[in-house]
Amino acid sequence: MKKFLCLILCVLMACSLLTACGSKTSTESTESEAADLNLTDIVAAVEAVAPVAMAQELSPAIEGSDAFMTDLFGLDLTTVEDYYGKTTMVNVSSDVVLAVKAAPGQIDAVKAALEARRDAVAASFEMYLADQYEKALAGRVVTKGDYALLVIGGDGQRVVDEGVDAVYAEIDKAIDTALNG
Repeated sequence: MKKFLCLILCVLMACSLLTACGSKTSTESTESEAADLNLTDIVAAVEAVAPVAMAQELSPAIEGSDAFMTDLFGLDLTTVEDYYGKTTMVNVSSDVVLAVKAAPGQIDAVKAALEARRDAVAASFEMYLADQYEKALAGRVVTKGDYALLVIGGDGQRVVDEGVDAVYAEIDKAIDTALNG
């Protein structure tokens, strides 16, 4: 049994050495880097200026996240290749930061679902909490290639004191940096 295990490990190590020996031209790597954004990094960049209060992390690796994506965000998972985000789990906050990589040709469907979620969040706060309503109304749905980003965020007290435009100016800058470098 030990010899068999050693043999398998040796074969696996040899295969891993062969995969690292390939080469790419600089054009191929540049196109690949532009096409593949890191969803976790995008969310972290936005959360640096607009943290999600009492956050529930959403990822395909986390049990129950797919149900959130379909039930809460209205996304058909056949239109989604990958996703990562955070949404608030308290009823006095409208915060959400969700980055989605759409399946090929599905960005319009993903964008429509995220816009519908933003509008539903705004409607839920219309007669409830004015600062959260303003945040949700100003929420952003931004796309770049096959990527879509939904952001509803910012400090509620700052929204009251400084206005929603001042709060979202920082968020917009973080979104731009995250998507465009």
